Amino acid sequence: MRSKLWICLLAFWLPVTAFAGDADQLKAWLAKVDQLQASFDQQTRLENGQLAGSQQGRFWLRQPSKFRWQVDVPDEQVIIADGRKLWNYDPLLEQVIVQDQFAVLSQTPAMILSNRGTQLEQHFKVEAEADDWLKLTPLKENSPFEIIRLRLDSKKGLTDMVLFDQLGSETRIRFVDLEINPSIDPAKFRFTAPEGVDLIEQ
Repeated sequence: MRSKLWICLLAFWLPVTAFAGDADQLKAWLAKVDQLQASFDQQTRLENGQLAGSQQGRFWLRQPSKFRWQVDVPDEQVIIADGRKLWNYDPLLEQVIVQDQFAVLSQTPAMILSNRGTQLEQHFKVEAEADDWLKLTPLKENSPFEIIRLRLDSKKGLTDMVLFDQLGSETRIRFVDLEINPSIDPAKFRFTAPEGVDLIEQ
């Protein structure tokens, strides 16, 4: 289930004061985000409802095109996008997988987030739902997700996200301690492989 960490790259962390749910407003809020950070609690369930895994950790983003997704519990794992390459470091397996960032993320909300929503309407249909929920439906058939739902609180911003993948799994993510445009050390978005780990380039 460690591959489920890729799901978390699809999140939108942004505050709202009023949000009707259309693509233009979403892009307007994304345009205000230069840097952000948050903590998360993530659970994934299979189609039959069985709990498949849970993680807790922290997230940082810096425009343009840089982010760090760090799992602290139950096992450490770090995913870093440095603006060119995507680094997936698994200390337990003692390996680092390196990929071209834009090739991997070109059709994901992660790329939309890190490019201020400029590709939002190219890849998603955006609809407002009841109780502050926003529904994103991928427009392309090869998307790994059927539906992405976001819950946007008027004071706290994004508090919850639910992702439904093509295999019937459901991933729920709760966000806390979200900060917009904090001061973040640029070193958060750089990765140097520890000595002795396997480096796998794809």
